[in-house]
Amino acid sequence: MANIGMLMGSGKFVERNSSSSSSSFLDLNFESDTYGDVHWAYSMRKLVSTYAGDCLRVRRSSDDTELDIGFGSDGWIDEAALLAFCAATDGYVVTWYNQSSRGSQSDVTNSTATLQPLIVSSGAIQAATPNGKPTIFFNADKLESSVTGWDAPDDSMRYMVTKCRSTPYYHWLRVPMSSVGQCDWQFRGNASIIRQYYYNGAHDFVQTTLLDDWKVMGACKLYGTGNSVSLQRVNGVESTGSTGGQDPTTVVIGQHSASYPGVNDIPELFCFTGEDHSFIDMAALESFMDDAYEIL
Repeated sequence: MANIGMLMGSGKFVERNSSSSSSSFLDLNFESDTYGDVHWAYSMRKLVSTYAGDCLRVRRSSDDTELDIGFGSDGWIDEAALLAFCAATDGYVVTWYNQSSRGSQSDVTNSTATLQPLIVSSGAIQAATPNGKPTIFFNADKLESSVTGWDAPDDSMRYMVTKCRSTPYYHWLRVPMSSVGQCDWQFRGNASIIRQYYYNGAHDFVQTTLLDDWKVMGACKLYGTGNSVSLQRVNGVESTGSTGGQDPTTVVIGQHSASYPGVNDIPELFCFTGEDHSFIDMAALESFMDDAYEIL
């Protein structure tokens, strides 16, 4: 296990381990009283030790019945309960619950059946990470929060495990977005880049292998409203660039628009606001995710 507290060494973070789970918890506390802890967290595993809610809410295609699915004793989504509920049908994610202290205001959801991402296909987990953990398949679908969940208009530091599938050529994954302009990650197959886009500026990160390849990703702008310095770290490789100055105000996971869909498998995504991050911080969080999904 990566000891995040030791790796940070700056007093920003506190790590607590669980005796009942194979994974460490993402109990990271900022020094600032304003931000307190991880801002939002969505995952196939229990990330926050104090979180007492379910993993997600699923709808089965046979009769459109919905059910909340919790976590098993190992700390991962209860696959037995999920598959028993879906039976031989398809299962779609209605709501992915936020595990942070921001609570339900940052749950991401979609009431439109045709825009709900897939998790069970014909009674089986539709896709899995390299070590067999279930994942949600966003295929021009999206889940979004109903309100912002932000305490102040400050910068976003995002971390994600994902695989971008090969079709279509452009994948614009909006995570998160702002009220006056988009903030997103773009997987551009025609240029072999991952682009962090903030409002009116882009940070392009060239990738040797872009599509159909699992990624452990981190991206942030340095702290301060309007700051344009951008950091990205993808599968252990680092890149510095610049983006626009608009900050995100709401959480959207999935397609940018009907013309630019995201076709991605995503088992985990979390975000912080209000603190400077460095490549040292990003490497520690990358290790935290890779310990669970064994991608690198």
